[in-house]
Amino acid sequence: MGVGASGAVMGLLGTMLVMLLQSWRGSKSAIAGQQLRLLVVLVVIQSVMDFLIPQISQSAHLTGLGIGIILGLLLYRPSLGKEQA
Repeated sequence: MGVGASGAVMGLLGTMLVMLLQSWRGSKSAIAGQQLRLLVVLVVIQSVMDFLIPQISQSAHLTGLGIGIILGLLLYRPSLGKEQA
Protein backbone atom coordinates (compact mmCIF):
# COMPACT_ATOMS: atom_id res chain seq x y z
CA MET A 1 0.00 0.00 0.00
CA GLY A 2 1.25 3.46 -0.84
CA VAL A 3 0.23 6.94 0.19
CA GLY A 4 1.13 10.22 -1.47
CA ALA A 5 1.29 12.00 -4.75
CA SER A 6 4.90 11.31 -5.70
CA GLY A 7 3.90 8.99 -8.55
CA ALA A 8 1.84 11.80 -10.04
CA VAL A 9 4.74 14.23 -9.60
CA MET A 10 7.02 11.79 -11.42
CA GLY A 11 4.39 11.60 -14.18
CA LEU A 12 4.57 15.38 -14.54
CA LEU A 13 8.36 15.17 -14.68
CA GLY A 14 8.11 12.53 -17.41
CA THR A 15 5.84 14.77 -19.47
CA MET A 16 8.19 17.71 -18.89
CA LEU A 17 11.10 15.57 -20.10
CA VAL A 18 9.30 14.90 -23.38
CA MET A 19 8.35 18.56 -23.82
CA LEU A 20 11.88 19.81 -23.14
CA LEU A 21 13.46 17.15 -25.34
CA GLN A 22 11.20 18.00 -28.27
CA SER A 23 11.78 21.73 -27.76
CA TRP A 24 15.51 21.23 -27.59
CA ARG A 25 15.55 19.01 -30.67
CA GLY A 26 13.56 21.59 -32.62
CA SER A 27 15.49 24.71 -31.68
CA LYS A 28 18.78 23.53 -30.13
CA SER A 29 18.15 26.22 -27.51
CA ALA A 30 20.81 26.41 -24.82
CA ILE A 31 18.16 27.14 -22.17
CA ALA A 32 16.08 24.09 -23.14
CA GLY A 33 19.26 21.99 -23.05
CA GLN A 34 20.12 23.22 -19.56
CA GLN A 35 16.60 22.59 -18.29
CA LEU A 36 16.61 19.13 -19.85
CA ARG A 37 19.91 18.22 -18.18
CA LEU A 38 18.67 19.54 -14.83
CA LEU A 39 15.48 17.49 -15.09
CA VAL A 40 17.41 14.33 -16.02
CA VAL A 41 19.69 14.85 -13.00
CA LEU A 42 16.64 15.29 -10.78
CA VAL A 43 15.07 12.05 -12.05
CA VAL A 44 18.35 10.16 -11.61
CA ILE A 45 18.75 11.44 -8.04
CA GLN A 46 15.17 10.44 -7.24
CA SER A 47 15.73 6.97 -8.74
CA VAL A 48 18.85 6.49 -6.62
CA MET A 49 16.91 7.56 -3.52
CA ASP A 50 14.16 5.07 -4.45
CA PHE A 51 16.66 2.21 -4.29
CA LEU A 52 18.38 3.42 -1.12
CA ILE A 53 15.27 4.07 1.00
CA PRO A 54 12.97 1.03 1.25
CA GLN A 55 9.95 3.09 2.36
CA ILE A 56 9.83 4.90 -1.00
CA SER A 57 7.67 3.20 -3.64
CA GLN A 58 9.93 2.47 -6.58
CA SER A 59 7.06 1.03 -8.60
CA ALA A 60 4.88 4.13 -8.12
CA HIS A 61 7.69 6.44 -9.22
CA LEU A 62 8.69 4.36 -12.24
CA THR A 63 5.08 3.83 -13.29
CA GLY A 64 4.31 7.54 -12.94
CA LEU A 65 7.41 8.48 -14.91
CA GLY A 66 6.64 5.97 -17.65
CA ILE A 67 3.01 7.04 -17.99
CA GLY A 68 4.07 10.69 -18.06
CA ILE A 69 6.55 9.99 -20.87
CA ILE A 70 3.97 8.02 -22.86
CA LEU A 71 1.30 10.71 -22.45
CA GLY A 72 3.80 13.41 -23.33
CA LEU A 73 4.73 11.57 -26.53
CA LEU A 74 1.07 11.04 -27.44
CA LEU A 75 -0.29 14.48 -26.59
CA TYR A 76 2.45 17.10 -26.90
CA ARG A 77 2.90 18.74 -30.27
CA PRO A 78 5.21 21.75 -30.22
CA SER A 79 3.85 24.78 -32.03
CA LEU A 80 5.78 26.25 -34.90
CA GLY A 81 7.42 29.50 -33.89
CA LYS A 82 7.74 32.53 -36.13
CA GLU A 83 11.35 31.66 -36.89
CA GLN A 84 10.25 28.32 -38.41
CA ALA A 85 7.28 29.66 -40.38
